Amino acid sequence: EPEVAYGGGVFYCKDAFEGLDTMDKLSDPAGREEFMAQMEEAARAGLKAPERGRTTLEKLGKQGGQRSDVSLTNPVPTPPFWGTQVAKKIRLDDVSPYLDLNTLWRLAWGIKNLKGAEYDRLISEEFMPRLKQMQAEAKQTGWLQPQAVYGYFPCQADGEELVVYDPKDRKVALTRFVFPRQPARDHLCLADYFRPIGSGEFDVVGLQIVTMGHSAAENVDQLQKSGDYSESYFRHGLSTTYAEALAEYTNKIISQGLGLSHQAKRYSWGYPACPDVEEHAKLFAVLPAKEIGINLTTGFQLDPEQSTAAIVVHHPEAKYFSIGSGAERAEADLAELVG
Repeated sequence: EPEVAYGGGVFYCKDAFEGLDTMDKLSDPAGREEFMAQMEEAARAGLKAPERGRTTLEKLGKQGGQRSDVSLTNPVPTPPFWGTQVAKKIRLDDVSPYLDLNTLWRLAWGIKNLKGAEYDRLISEEFMPRLKQMQAEAKQTGWLQPQAVYGYFPCQADGEELVVYDPKDRKVALTRFVFPRQPARDHLCLADYFRPIGSGEFDVVGLQIVTMGHSAAENVDQLQKSGDYSESYFRHGLSTTYAEALAEYTNKIISQGLGLSHQAKRYSWGYPACPDVEEHAKLFAVLPAKEIGINLTTGFQLDPEQSTAAIVVHHPEAKYFSIGSGAERAEADLAELVG
């Protein structure tokens, strides 16, 4: 409920240093109550501010419109199997090469504004030794448990929808993913990268859900409860970055299975090309996510947090794009009405 303050408190911190400062204030018995009151006052002021960003994006604009000029003559690859596979025992060492260290250092571990000699010193003397120690401990204790469920499915585009069929009976539609279209620029829509129903051909789509396991989330929670906020911070950052590495690892498996000479593009719900996370419910109806312990929250987010989901597009012209800002969509709608 947006008008009700969560008693435990939720605090946005732009970097690690602000996070540590916030935790210091929360740990101070003398100043905690005043700090909490200030934060609640700021949050209530924020509720009265004009909406922007994704919230506006979802409320403006319409589906449909001019199709992009994405080619429909690309070859459709043959997958190594139809349906799903579950991988519960992925080796951490197999995922580690896909770990984006720049993201880990600058975003997850909070040194995005540090440069030069001090940055190099921090990496070599503190962060890299810490990473190696945490990786060794993870392999020994199993607090990071990479798992994935993925598969290949026949599909066809129907306007801005992607119809996913049962591999055993292609007359049966398992679900229809709905993707918004850019109202301007290239008029891109993810459905454009697949053969349309009118072509009479079936295409193939890759779907994937990956997780670093409930043990990762539980480990972070236990450290927070014990008051070890610093270690909790570093482990949370590592586990979420590993989830992204696991997604890339799984994407490569899917791409290789299709025999592609290029890496297929993966698109996750909640991001610019497909912002509607409610579509996760449709994905869960196709992939057996619960076999690797993943559930959906009431807000359609993945639980545990150290998890990602994606649609994998093999089309060689596939690229990352945004469906546009709320202002751009509103302008496009106005132009359509006037014109």
